[in-house]
Amino acid sequence: MKISIKMKKTIAKEIIYFFSVISLLLIIWAGIEIRNTYLSSKMNNYTKEISDIKIQIDSIEKNYPKKAKTYNELFGEKPLGVFEPPSDGIEIVPANGNDLKGTVSWYELLTTTEQIFNYLARNKFDFNIFKFEEDEYGIPVKKPITEAWLYKYGYDHFDKSIKTEYNLEKQPNIEMIYNFIKSKNKKFNCNITNFVFWLKGLPPLPSLEILDKLDALKKSKQENIQIQKETENKILGSNETKSTIVWYSTFLFGLLYPCRFVFFLLKWAFKTVKQRE
Repeated sequence: MKISIKMKKTIAKEIIYFFSVISLLLIIWAGIEIRNTYLSSKMNNYTKEISDIKIQIDSIEKNYPKKAKTYNELFGEKPLGVFEPPSDGIEIVPANGNDLKGTVSWYELLTTTEQIFNYLARNKFDFNIFKFEEDEYGIPVKKPITEAWLYKYGYDHFDKSIKTEYNLEKQPNIEMIYNFIKSKNKKFNCNITNFVFWLKGLPPLPSLEILDKLDALKKSKQENIQIQKETENKILGSNETKSTIVWYSTFLFGLLYPCRFVFFLLKWAFKTVKQRE
């Protein structure tokens, strides 16, 4: 059976259409792979950048003080001798109960606020603490405290007063203590912010320049992590790639055959209806 030229042309067109769709699907697949490769390369760059920033952050933070300065470091000199108990014989014993006679200063072993309390008492600091005693009529009267009372009860009042100011915007008692120490000790080389940290038993803050640099690095690191996650979400996995190719194949072959043939059939039907007998 001899195939007509018209039939040959029709078959040739179908072959061209078929392989055009195949070629288009291959181009789509290649585009997905190229895009994935590009995004993966960007992810690797962000990973390297994040790693470099982390190294910079670690190098800054490793130079941070890990603990509060000691009494001697903060005051620039070692206290001399043993601090004597009050004259009325009230004995002050450290928490560990050791007998600390000799040249070792016992208050070096106590907590930060106890250290500062005893330093201030030794230097005749005005604690502005009063006690109330009842007079002969049973009415409470404010009376100045004695040295013995100060060492027996004063620390609790002092400790409570200081700790209530730690997180307040204004810290009059702490500022007064700070100014008093500066006036008494020329080797006292601590700013008031780090002095508050020392009272809390915390290490001093780094300089503002270092903190600003560290904040900028951490912000940059967080931004890179965010962009890296967004980039990772854009990469199509093997299953997603397969689904995309299947969707495009269904769409293109649907247009090429079923939809196209339905169009031709409807066209032929309308043309036939319009023909005269």
